[in-house]
Amino acid sequence: MAVSRLPAQVSITVPQANITSGTAYTTTLPSGSYTGLGVAQTIRLQGSSPILQQVSTGSSFPVTNLGVQMSSLNGVSLLGSTTPINLTTSAQSIYSALAMTSGAIQLTYTIPMTGYGWVAGNYTTTLAYSLASTLLGNSTTGPGLLTVTIPAFITAPATLPTFTLNVNNLNFYSTQTVSASGTMAETTTVPYYIGVRGNSSFSYSNTLGLSTPSNLSLGNVNARLNSNAAVGLSGSNQNLSSPAISVSGGNNQTQTLTFSIAPAGMLGQFIQTGTYTVPLTITTADATTPAALVGSQTTTSTLTVNVADMQSIVVNDAFTDVSLGSVTAYQNGVSTSKTGHITVSSTSPWTL
Repeated sequence: MAVSRLPAQVSITVPQANITSGTAYTTTLPSGSYTGLGVAQTIRLQGSSPILQQVSTGSSFPVTNLGVQMSSLNGVSLLGSTTPINLTTSAQSIYSALAMTSGAIQLTYTIPMTGYGWVAGNYTTTLAYSLASTLLGNSTTGPGLLTVTIPAFITAPATLPTFTLNVNNLNFYSTQTVSASGTMAETTTVPYYIGVRGNSSFSYSNTLGLSTPSNLSLGNVNARLNSNAAVGLSGSNQNLSSPAISVSGGNNQTQTLTFSIAPAGMLGQFIQTGTYTVPLTITTADATTPAALVGSQTTTSTLTVNVADMQSIVVNDAFTDVSLGSVTAYQNGVSTSKTGHITVSSTSPWTL
């Protein structure tokens, strides 16, 4: 009497939807057969190693996270009389009966999705049955291959809300950097890069009938991903993530994009009140080496710089001395010139 493996390997492909939603995947598959007539026997199952190993990337999945339950023997459902186990390298009972008849074995496998970063590829281990009998002793079958396949995919949002930089304080031209941030949800089973580009130069509009500024380039705007170094915005894709972002932290991730303009950039380009707007394309690209497994995903958004109509006048020296030390001064009057006496700041035309 023996428990034997079917020639074909057991192959499980986890649907993308389960990875995205974090829902455990459960499937029932043919997983061998029992041959013979037995009395008071127990079928046991064990894994050959403590992990499911993915050779291509070195990723692994603890075999103890894999749930297994014997669901049927010879077409007869056993779900009401068997208990699920978490697979280990030690043999565990999956079915016991006073009498068994020969037939195909079906196992139900449950693979959790949360708390683990699944990397695309094939994870494999070997399974072995053993048979314990109070009358005939124990016997062990040869191993059978179990393969769990994780599909390669990237899911990024189609659009993001507008990134709006409100320039409503003149300090943004001297000591303060203006910035705007937003989050971007990514679901992926491959490492990836995030890049950004402006689709054109800035367009300009205002309500005061002012002429369009001559400088509407992108170079004064910086883009940053999370805490990475800032990169100047341009019309070509600029990688914001170096090194690539791994999936080790989980398949569902949230990244933070920040756009900013330093005071020098404000003075160099955004000195006139109005609204400056440029469309953005954000690209999420597979960073798998030596070759990408899936195509890039694009996300569109808009960057808007709103420069308020602001003015200020500062008297730099509150005291002005006028000397009337002679008769001529009284007869002809006197004048005093003070360089830099008053500083006027304005984002629109002005008169004093």
